[in-house]
Amino acid sequence: MTFEPSGHLISVVRRFVRAMCEQILGSGEFSSQVALVTHELLENAVRYCRDEQTSIALAVREQGGALEVEVKTENQARDEDIARARGLLDRIAEADDLFELYQSMILEAADRVRGSGLGLIRICAETELTLEMTTRAETIVMLARLRVPGGQKQ
Repeated sequence: MTFEPSGHLISVVRRFVRAMCEQILGSGEFSSQVALVTHELLENAVRYCRDEQTSIALAVREQGGALEVEVKTENQARDEDIARARGLLDRIAEADDLFELYQSMILEAADRVRGSGLGLIRICAETELTLEMTTRAETIVMLARLRVPGGQKQ
């Protein structure tokens, strides 16, 4: 799905993803996590988009007796925003306690004027999804993955 950046569409897409995941995964908890990740990644993609397009892809695959769910966003971003996202992900990867880092980042965000950085840490602290980022020139790709044990597509 590709669309022009719009804050209004974020909640629409989140509700759609949650409803779809409830049908496929049959789990309210995992569906809620995927919906939260969708919301946070889209919010970042829309907020830091340089051009008129943001894309999101959702994939669910059966793999080794489990379901693997992927949420991927892609958009053009400024170099400084890409560097900031990479720095946040490095900080998350180095953290011993994600919830403690999340709490300290909430306090730090209170003094910030632009961008709290809380969306990415929220994904890692509140869900079971893993998060990775790749870049191509000025394109930022965020990929979140969730493995649902014993799951079968419905």
